[in-house]
Amino acid sequence: MYFETKKNTVFSPDNSKLENLYKLLEKHEAALGGSHFYDDLIEVYESLENELKEENE
Repeated sequence: MYFETKKNTVFSPDNSKLENLYKLLEKHEAALGGSHFYDDLIEVYESLENELKEENE
């Protein structure tokens, strides 16, 4: 699964621990998408996803 933002595509997490954050980001993209705050949240989400992937390798 994934959703589009104004800047990029956000993919669903491989780690279930991030599922709630992913759903929150997807739900509020229409209202918050494009704002610096929302972009920062996406960066945090993607960073956490990458860190969790590295821990499991």
